Amino acid sequence: MSGPTYAAKFPHRYQKEKDEGYTQIVIRLEYYTQLWPGAEAGRHRSFPPDPHFDPVAFMRAHLNAGSLADFPQDQIWKFEVEVSALRQLSEELDNPSWPRFKAANLKHNSLWYDDQAV
Repeated sequence: MSGPTYAAKFPHRYQKEKDEGYTQIVIRLEYYTQLWPGAEAGRHRSFPPDPHFDPVAFMRAHLNAGSLADFPQDQIWKFEVEVSALRQLSEELDNPSWPRFKAANLKHNSLWYDDQAV
């Protein structure tokens, strides 16, 4: 996605965080769909599948929203909102001493999905 950053579009928002050295504001809107009837999603609200509502299409239609008030209120209530302020401590994009990814190392005791192990 190109265009001005959120900070450039809305310089007056999150000024306190900017003054404290935070460089990024992340605003997440999460929507949870029940995969089977009665399924629970922990502390999250979840909704049965709705053929008349696509959360991804809804978000794409409102990419230019500047605040939650800019969304249709009859649909935005279904989303959970999380706002985080981030500051970069350091950045190292590549280091020759880092071990390279090897799928063979994930065979045992791993949280990675391995379709061969099933």
